[in-house]
Amino acid sequence: MAMFDFNGGTLFIEDNDIRLEIPLKSLEGDLMEDDMDFITQLSSRISFPCSYEILEDTDKLAIHFQMDVNEGFVTLQKARLDLDLSRDIKMKIALGLIDIGKSFEEYTNLNTVIDPNNIFANPDGEVRVLYRGIRHVMPAQRYEEETVYKQVRRLVVFLLSSANFDQLRVQGDELAFKKADVEYRQIVKRISECEEGFEELTKIIGVALKPEDTLREAATEEMAPPKKKIYQILPTKKEEAREKKPKEKEAREKKIHKPKKVVKSDSPNIQRSWITKSMSLILTGTVVVSIGIGYVLGSSGSSPKAEKTNDSSTPLIQGLRSAGMQQYDEAARYFEKTDFAKLNKEDQKVVLLSYLLSGKEEKAIQLEPKFAESVVSYYISHNQLNKVKNLKTNLPVIQFEKAILEKDPKKIIELKGKVRLDGRREKVVLEAFLSQKDFEGAYDFARTTGNNDLIELIKKREEKKDSNATAGTSVS
Repeated sequence: MAMFDFNGGTLFIEDNDIRLEIPLKSLEGDLMEDDMDFITQLSSRISFPCSYEILEDTDKLAIHFQMDVNEGFVTLQKARLDLDLSRDIKMKIALGLIDIGKSFEEYTNLNTVIDPNNIFANPDGEVRVLYRGIRHVMPAQRYEEETVYKQVRRLVVFLLSSANFDQLRVQGDELAFKKADVEYRQIVKRISECEEGFEELTKIIGVALKPEDTLREAATEEMAPPKKKIYQILPTKKEEAREKKPKEKEAREKKIHKPKKVVKSDSPNIQRSWITKSMSLILTGTVVVSIGIGYVLGSSGSSPKAEKTNDSSTPLIQGLRSAGMQQYDEAARYFEKTDFAKLNKEDQKVVLLSYLLSGKEEKAIQLEPKFAESVVSYYISHNQLNKVKNLKTNLPVIQFEKAILEKDPKKIIELKGKVRLDGRREKVVLEAFLSQKDFEGAYDFARTTGNNDLIELIKKREEKKDSNATAGTSVS
């Protein structure tokens, strides 16, 4: 029998029987019989049959899953590595993942772990989810951190590339593009950029079932020379109309695009994406903060309330130009004259980044509290975490980081459920438990993270503790 730490409990696997035991004390509410019955009756199209029982002798909830090994199901992680999946089968699996995602969007009372070790596939392209629980009662690692759509989309690009799943979670779905074979590169790019939801994602998968089209695009991409533009202003209707004018007049009005130079134009359609990316790279020298910002603020695109930018002299346009030239103090002064709430998402990113890079991070947090995570990431990457002490806000993420600096284990433990836990914070929380000599609490927390390294760390501390105790006894 094999045993694994999974989702705050222990997973036992023996032939066709898979059993998950979860400590009852890790549940966040009462288990209702009707809810548990709903879990067991979930469609066999997307899940394995299961039953449950309460183990009163160990105070645990046991969920039994029935899987027929003859059907060839393995974890998505193993399927990608070990099964020789054809293109059509991969696309069928992708559609199955979408089906699972849509089901969990519909069943809002349920949760699950959207991870390649909780999703199973077989050589025929059938897909099943193993664990599912009652939302806000039973644990589901990282389920509440992102939308179901984003988590499923990550699984799809994971399937079509060789990227590590945890790296995708940290660095973003764009990483899969670099890790994909030429055959899948264009489809992975489209999927990672798709923000419209499952319906649009289904259409993209449908198009991908025509391999000759994608192969042609991939070949074109491989042959194409690298793009050299680093700044671009899109043409307005007025500029497009110039093409119909005499060539001599067109020549006089022609614009020259050079990097790192001010580009004067009456066009408001500055490519914000380039500005945002260049600013994000300045933050860390990597893409981590950029991805954090993308996660917090969502995709680009105008909102219904987007501020009109038809006048090239508006504070917004002047601020965008200043930001594009890395003149962030000047950009911040212009942005203070704009209505942040009416800006589209891409412009909001530039505004927030400008405030951060001009030393007005508190202003940025006031405008968008979720941006506090990006501020903390910026401080960490520049070894300036002490600046957190100067931020006057009661946001949990800021209070949590202050507790780390103040070495306040009780507050760290108190706030752990209110912040997004990455590897650094998981270790900090664990150390907080250990500093209180609460080994049981440390084990319970480590199991909820699924991070086996934390379990090993606790065991080493226990061994050291026992060793010291034995040494003390010998001396006595």
